[in-house]
Amino acid sequence: MYIKNKISSYLCLMRFHQPIGIWLLLYPTLGALFLADHGFVSKKVLYIFIAGVIIMRSLGCVINDICDRKFDIAVWRTKNRPLATKEISLIEAILLTIILATVALFLVLELHNLTILLLAILGIILSIIYPLIKRFSYFPQILLAFLFGALPIIMASVAVTHTISLSIIILAMATYAWQLSYDSIYAIADLKDDQCIGIKSIAVLYKNKLPNIILGLQVIMIILLQFLGELQNFSLDFHFFILLLLLLFYKQYRQIKHMNPQSCFKVFQQHHKVAIYVFVVLLLGIYYK
Repeated sequence: MYIKNKISSYLCLMRFHQPIGIWLLLYPTLGALFLADHGFVSKKVLYIFIAGVIIMRSLGCVINDICDRKFDIAVWRTKNRPLATKEISLIEAILLTIILATVALFLVLELHNLTILLLAILGIILSIIYPLIKRFSYFPQILLAFLFGALPIIMASVAVTHTISLSIIILAMATYAWQLSYDSIYAIADLKDDQCIGIKSIAVLYKNKLPNIILGLQVIMIILLQFLGELQNFSLDFHFFILLLLLLFYKQYRQIKHMNPQSCFKVFQQHHKVAIYVFVVLLLGIYYK
């Protein structure tokens, strides 16, 4: 029973009970792999990136909880996390961090690419830096959007083509704008708690102006994806289905403009479906030009 409870605590620390973060990271990365390799991705590369996404997301969660363990106790949404409740000790969490980082690097070494290795090391370093930035900067979401938005897409392209094309840059920029938008929605959901414990975020800085900024970022995402479609000579179907996102984003804007934490959190949870939708539409563009 003890071992079973301990394993459950470790999985909880890595957020396996909340897989939405995996989907938000996985589908844009898969989209980049298929786009870079024109729809043909080797099973080995595919499996490495799927495993890498799971490991890196887990690593980010553990590092975040190590840094925030004293804050988490004071927040209703996080007070039951394993480090906050001391179900897992700090030493155990640090050992888990080392194991996850080691596994991530071994996965990268399977790709036999120095650039990928350097990018992976950069990702691990940024994962450590991110939880600390919100202590003194209002823009931790800007770093997070690069870490889990743009960087995996760049790594995926380098893994299969050893280059970064203009199309990949556009996809990375679109994903960056999108992730910055939904991370900002998440920040609104945490606004009251962040203000109480002294944590900085983009929501703390902009407050009621943030819903307009979020909508603007989502429009930028759509424009960039339309530009990507033009570069790739995708069919009109691709452009039409991407434009349909405007309807969803405007509906979300109406839900978050009153800055209600519960509404904002529900809107944030919708974005894993956005990730799946864009991935499917991207595959449509790749395979049916």
